[in-house]
Amino acid sequence: MNKPRLSYCILTLLLIVSISTGSLAQDDSDSSEEESVDLDALEDEDTSTTHPGGHPGSGAGDDHKKPFKFKLFFDLLMEYEWETETFQFTRDHAYVVLELNAADWLSFRTDIAFEPSFFELTFHLGTVFEVRLGKILIPFGQNEFHHLIGGRVDRQSLFLPLIWADYGLALKHMAYNGDIFGFDYTIYAVNGFQQTIGMEGTPEPSRNAGSLTDNNTMKGIGLRMLFRIGAVNIGASGYFDAWDDDNQQQMLYYGLDLELGYGLMPAPVLRNIRLRGEIASGEVMLPDLNLLGGILKYATRKSGYNLEISYRVIRWLTVRFREGYLNADSRVADTNDLRIHEPAVDVIYGPVKFSLILQIHEILPAYTETAPEDYSCVFARVMFRY
Repeated sequence: MNKPRLSYCILTLLLIVSISTGSLAQDDSDSSEEESVDLDALEDEDTSTTHPGGHPGSGAGDDHKKPFKFKLFFDLLMEYEWETETFQFTRDHAYVVLELNAADWLSFRTDIAFEPSFFELTFHLGTVFEVRLGKILIPFGQNEFHHLIGGRVDRQSLFLPLIWADYGLALKHMAYNGDIFGFDYTIYAVNGFQQTIGMEGTPEPSRNAGSLTDNNTMKGIGLRMLFRIGAVNIGASGYFDAWDDDNQQQMLYYGLDLELGYGLMPAPVLRNIRLRGEIASGEVMLPDLNLLGGILKYATRKSGYNLEISYRVIRWLTVRFREGYLNADSRVADTNDLRIHEPAVDVIYGPVKFSLILQIHEILPAYTETAPEDYSCVFARVMFRY
């Protein structure tokens, strides 16, 4: 029998430096929670839906007070492998993001790189409409930049691309934004996923959307809706595409998310609790490998969920716990199945945010004829943001 392997990975010193230059701004009073996109935490930090639309301050007609904004994100990964006794420094993230508000009706943002992960030109049409063009970030679920299906960023793109952006256009409409109730929706069309050859030599959709050209006439189309009732945000996302050259193999992703914000329960102690959760599924048709029925006939199923509870101890101190599960292929039980347990402490003082995070990645073992192999890891993370 093979001896089960337990890998302990210590991930420390996650440093995210955010540099915002606003020398041309008329007013510097806006906070990080009011920025046009929540890129202050590329991994999985607070993306509370303070505005309808699922992304802080992303609603059409927001007051763009800082014409020019430059941000640098960098972190260092220090990893120790218990069994092989390897120790190394690696890079987990490195992004330089530029946001430019040329006018009240025109803005631009991009990841500055030789091959940018995304770039968007946004036209703000009055106070209720906005149109985005370029390699746009796909509005699916609670997080715009990274997605937390399963409770963590999916670095292997087993469920969704690590950064899901694609060439196309999107229209967002703030249908209603009252004091108590709000509703907005975003519809979009992009090139969609492409046909590629998998490890077993069979056609499959690529894990990285975002090609400048498309391999068929079918476009990826999607809808994101968000309902706000007081401190309650209810979101729904959907995406449909055909990925093969002949428009025969289809894929459908759909999800629901919910946030019960701070102050929803006005009683002492309870008013300081926030609850968030998200559940999503994907149905992907693969040649000769479709075993399950769903909305699509005979497709391969993916699924995941995550739940989170936060408690604001005092104004500058918050503790939270996140639980998640990801099944990247419903046909088999293997090491791509993941359960995560994540306690964390956030300390916020003015523009400074310090987080201490413990991530327990319980990677569910693949059972073989001999013995299951265990690849579970423990990550300890320290994050500083300014």
